[in-house]
Amino acid sequence: IFFRAKSSPLFLQRMASEKDHAAPSLPRWWCAPCAKDLQSAAAFAEHCDGRRHLRLAALYSIANGPADAPVCHAPKSRPQPRPVMTEIELFEGLADGRFTSVVICTGAGVSTAAGARDFRSQGGFYDEVRSRFALQHPELHGAPELLLNRQFQAQHPELHDAAKQWLRERKSGFADLQPTATHRLGPWLAQRGWLRRIYTQNVDGLDLHPSLGVDPEKVVECHGALRDASEVLYGDALPARFFA
Repeated sequence: IFFRAKSSPLFLQRMASEKDHAAPSLPRWWCAPCAKDLQSAAAFAEHCDGRRHLRLAALYSIANGPADAPVCHAPKSRPQPRPVMTEIELFEGLADGRFTSVVICTGAGVSTAAGARDFRSQGGFYDEVRSRFALQHPELHGAPELLLNRQFQAQHPELHDAAKQWLRERKSGFADLQPTATHRLGPWLAQRGWLRRIYTQNVDGLDLHPSLGVDPEKVVECHGALRDASEVLYGDALPARFFA
């Protein structure tokens, strides 16, 4: 039904006309049906599996005839994804000393394993935002993360101090947390000179727990930390060390 609706003579004529006026030299990862430069092999491969692309590709083939069946300027071969490394292969490589420049990226999972509440799960911090602030600001019911948005706080100055107080109250909930085995991986790598950087989304400070002895210069807390009120809100610039 979709193809009948869209395959009008006028629509197909327009697609053929666009082809006739196409530039003689196209970018390598150019998709003709969508008139879009995907710029990389990975982006091109993902794009070609999209439903919109497949619909336009079929129409492009109708408009331009069987001889023009290849719908993209890029090579037909797609890059093969890297094989997924198993946990056993990872630790075997570490034990053998094959991985000597390691970047660790962590998120909420390592904190919840230590007993911390996360933000988005049922009963998490965002549910608390809804119950505490959504009555005065109904938009927080559907998008509780707005409380941590710099622009939203600027629009509602009365929320600024309230949000800071709420975050300070959350700090006490992290005081007794202890690092997990995942947190201890960083120090183990650092002792061998293999740790390049730890990037964490978490604000609980566990990656810099005193018992771990990790050099603070090795840890980038992308969202800041509650311990020193250095939270990075939505709309803030990332810490300069994020790019160092």
